[in-house]
Amino acid sequence: MAEPKWLKKAEDLLGLYEVTGTKDNPIVLAMAKICGGKIAKTYKHDSIPWCAMFVNYILIVSDLPGNDSLWALDFRKYGFIIRRPALGSIATMTRDGGGHTFFVIGKTKEGKIVGRGGNQNDRVSDALFSPSALKYNWPIGGPKPIYELPIISISTKPLKLATMSMIEKGDKYV
Repeated sequence: MAEPKWLKKAEDLLGLYEVTGTKDNPIVLAMAKICGGKIAKTYKHDSIPWCAMFVNYILIVSDLPGNDSLWALDFRKYGFIIRRPALGSIATMTRDGGGHTFFVIGKTKEGKIVGRGGNQNDRVSDALFSPSALKYNWPIGGPKPIYELPIISISTKPLKLATMSMIEKGDKYV
């Protein structure tokens, strides 16, 4: 099963975390700059929720358009709606105070969705979600969705303060 290229880019950032206190992780801020537009203008501290910025960043460095929004639920208007999870689909959910967004990377034996996203426990990580709480979208220009999800467990990569080599470089993104 060939996974969408954006999932590898998200995997490469597993463990990237925000810095507590008044300092910021420069990589999280650099990702916002690479997103450009409103995100680059408004995202100034890694304490600002960054799940939607992470999804935007991963899409942009995968040569797909982002949605230029820091609001997770704005991804419900992105690309096209799919009625069930697909490998690499963008999932959204509502929660107290707003929403959350991430990429679907598989499911557990028990049927929970495994999502890889930014700002999940203040880092890029995998987490479990109830499928009934989620809505799914697919990027226009992406490959055909693969609806057969692999059975996986959550990655427990250690936390890391990223280096600049972890993010895309070059004239296209800087």
